[in-house]
Amino acid sequence: MRTKLWIFIAIVALCGVVSAEDAEQLQWENRADIPESYRWNIADILADEAAFDATVAEVESMLTELTAYQGRLGESADVLADALDLFNEIQRKGEDAVVWASQRQHTDTRDQAANATLAKARSFAGKVGEAASFIAPEIAAIPDDTLAAFMKDERMATFEHVIDDITRTKEHIRSAEVEQVLASSSLLRGSPNQTYSDLTNADIVWPKIIGSDGEETTATPSLFYSFLSDDDRRLRKDAALAIFGTFDSYGNTFASTLGGSIQKDIWVARTRGYGSSLEAALDADNVPRIVPDAMVEAVHANLEAIHRYVALRKQVLDLEDFHIYDLYVPMVEGTSMEVTYEQAAEILLKALKPLGKDYVKIIEEGLDLENGWIDLYPSVGKEPGAFSASVYGRKPYIKMNYLNSGNDLATLA
Repeated sequence: MRTKLWIFIAIVALCGVVSAEDAEQLQWENRADIPESYRWNIADILADEAAFDATVAEVESMLTELTAYQGRLGESADVLADALDLFNEIQRKGEDAVVWASQRQHTDTRDQAANATLAKARSFAGKVGEAASFIAPEIAAIPDDTLAAFMKDERMATFEHVIDDITRTKEHIRSAEVEQVLASSSLLRGSPNQTYSDLTNADIVWPKIIGSDGEETTATPSLFYSFLSDDDRRLRKDAALAIFGTFDSYGNTFASTLGGSIQKDIWVARTRGYGSSLEAALDADNVPRIVPDAMVEAVHANLEAIHRYVALRKQVLDLEDFHIYDLYVPMVEGTSMEVTYEQAAEILLKALKPLGKDYVKIIEEGLDLENGWIDLYPSVGKEPGAFSASVYGRKPYIKMNYLNSGNDLATLA
C-alpha cells in the first residue's frame, strides 16, 4: 500500500491533477458486451480451444522423452544440460496452454467452457509436474565436486540459478517417489482456493444497493474501494454491509476452505521437513525469517500512530462513530481525483520519460488498448483485483478492474 501511495504521489507531482472527462460505462453485466478494445487479446498466445488441445497433446508427447532421462542426470554435464533444455521447452510450451486457459477463465468465472478448459489445464500441469518430479532429487544427489565440474560446462551457465536453488534447498527435497506424490497432489492442494474463487466470483449473487445517483447498482467485491471512497456515507455503509454481509452468510463455507488451505500448507511443510508453513513459504523465495518478523514488529511498534490517524479522520469527517467504511473516503472535500484510462495513460507516459525513450516506447505499446495487453474494466463474473502475468517470449497480460480513480492510476503504474 505504501509503495502504491508513493508512486501515486510522484506521478501527481510530476503531472498535476487531471480533471474528469465525460463518463463512460465502467461496470458491465456481461463480458460479451465489453468492446474488444477493452479486453486483452489472448489469441496472441493460442488462437482457440483447438490450439490449446494441440499444445497440450504436443507437450504430453514430450514427457515420455523427458522421463527417459530419469536415473541419468548424474552421468555427465551434457546429459544434464540436455534434460534441462528439454524441460525448459516443455515448460515454455506448457505455460502457453496454462496461461491461455487461466486468463480466459479469470475474466468470466461463470463461463462453463472456460472453467472446463482451466480444469484440463490444471490436470495437464499436474502431469508435467509428476513427469519432472525426478529432476530435483537427482540433481540434489549428485556429489558436490561432480556438480561443480558440470557447472564449468558452458551449456550449464543458463541453469546456474536453477542449480543453486536446488542445492540451497536440498535438505528439504525428498526422494523421487515422495516428490512424485507431492507433484501428483497439486490438484488436491489447489482445491480450497478454487472453491473460494468459484463461490465468490461465479456462484454468489451479489446484492443490489442504491447508488448516490439514485440508480440501482450491484455491490460486488471489485467495486468495494470505489464505494468506500464515495463522499456519500449512506452509500459507503450500504455497500460495506452488503458485501461483508454476503460473505458472512457463507461464513461456514469460507471457514472450511480456509481451514483446508491451512491444512494443505501444514502438510506440505511437514512432508518437506520444515518447522512451519511460514518457514516453507519463505524458503521457496529465499526470504530470511527476519523480514516478516521485522514487518510485524514495525507495525506493532507504530500502532499508536495508526490510532491517532483514525482519530484524526473521525474528527475531520465530523463523525460520532467510526467504521471501516469511513477509512477510505477523502478527508478534504474536493480532493477526489477522477482519472479516465486515457488520462492515466497520458500521465504515466509523462512520468516515465526520465527512464528513456526505449522504455517509454514499450510502455506506450502496452498502454495502447488496441494491442491487447490490458483487460480493463470490471464485469460480473470477473475476478476482482489486478495483476500482471508474464509469459516467456510473449507480451505481459495485465488484469485491471479500472474505475477511473486515483487508486486505479496507482495500480496501473
